[in-house]
Amino acid sequence: MKRTLITLATIALALVSCSKQEAQKDVVTDGMPVSFRASLSQDYTVKSTTVDNPFDVDKQIGIFAGSPIVANNIAYKVSSMPTTEPAAGALVPVDDENPILWKQGQSAATTFYAYTPVATTEDAAAVPATVPTDQSTLAALNNADFMAATAPNVTPGNAAELAFAHKFHKIIVLVENKLAQDVTKVQIKNVKVAASVNLIEDTITPSGDATSTIDTYDTGTTANKVIETVNHTYDVYTAIIVPQTAQPQIVVTIGANTTYTYSLGAPMSFNGNQTATATLVVESAAASANAASFSFTVGEWGANTDMEYGAGQKGISDPDQWSVIGNIMGTSWNQDFYMTENTQNAGEYMVTIKYNKDEEFKFRFGSAWKDETTHTDEKYRQFGAASTSALSIKGEGHTLVGSNNQNIKISVDDENEHTFTLYLTPSTGHLYIDE
Repeated sequence: MKRTLITLATIALALVSCSKQEAQKDVVTDGMPVSFRASLSQDYTVKSTTVDNPFDVDKQIGIFAGSPIVANNIAYKVSSMPTTEPAAGALVPVDDENPILWKQGQSAATTFYAYTPVATTEDAAAVPATVPTDQSTLAALNNADFMAATAPNVTPGNAAELAFAHKFHKIIVLVENKLAQDVTKVQIKNVKVAASVNLIEDTITPSGDATSTIDTYDTGTTANKVIETVNHTYDVYTAIIVPQTAQPQIVVTIGANTTYTYSLGAPMSFNGNQTATATLVVESAAASANAASFSFTVGEWGANTDMEYGAGQKGISDPDQWSVIGNIMGTSWNQDFYMTENTQNAGEYMVTIKYNKDEEFKFRFGSAWKDETTHTDEKYRQFGAASTSALSIKGEGHTLVGSNNQNIKISVDDENEHTFTLYLTPSTGHLYIDE
């Protein structure tokens, strides 16, 4: 009897062992979890002396998987993230029992789409997004920073590397306060705050009316410097808006309730992954009863328009390139339109502008007027009023008016708006006009 019991126990153990092996085999063939890593190759929402990382641990990210997996808006979260910029770290599912899995027997590649902040949707082509109207805290500002990433054609067994980019538009307001009272609030008015994001096509469609007001984040003041800055004269305010064409106003509040309103001269496009910077001077003549005009300088998010100050320096760094400035395209000598080098003709720079009869402009380098009398380098040349550099026309069908020591005009005889591409060779002072 004793021998019989031992034999039966042995058989039972063998059956249990076999059952476990079959179960383990089933887990493997059902598919392994996809491994996700998140990174942000650009500047953070606010460039700061401390790490204000929009990818803090536990931040949630929605992930869609294309065929053959097909998973919709599965919630993941940041499990670990280095404290250095740019960020890079691992993602894990919020629900441990609901990871995205490779399909059984899958060999085809899958494309993954990810975004944050997470919304309620099952459609990667129509993700609803709204920026908060109160962005006066860093948490709210980070929550307005809609970021998305695509990991294309990932094959089974490989990690899906999600390199996130900023998809909305950042606005920076630099306020030079010449009054005795402090700036207490800066608001951006007449903008849209909602949009639908197509992660697959990488497009954004704004919605609603441009009637909202956004309270900005006090990025740095003389009392509490968050950004990298020393002894500058500007107070800095930041907000994020959905991409749109708008004509906003900026309202600066001094003290308890004295407001100063600045109006954009014409509608402009606020594109995704860009930064628009406005520099405002607050003095008594700019009170809301007599609104002052302003314009934005626009650059890529994290490019020259981001705030990197040094000791004794104020404002943004001068872009190291040629530009056109004038009373063109709705501006009034307060916005540079930057030129790019013509890859087909070294030393020649080009820009396309909208131009109307009797408008005037100049060319300059580095967004500043240079002292030509003490420098011979062509980067210190400028063309237009108060310039010693002569400009000659090379185009056909159009002539320049007042090109030497006067503002530059293009001679047009009608009242229509013209589109000109200007080709400038600074070393020779030649300008070619193409319409």
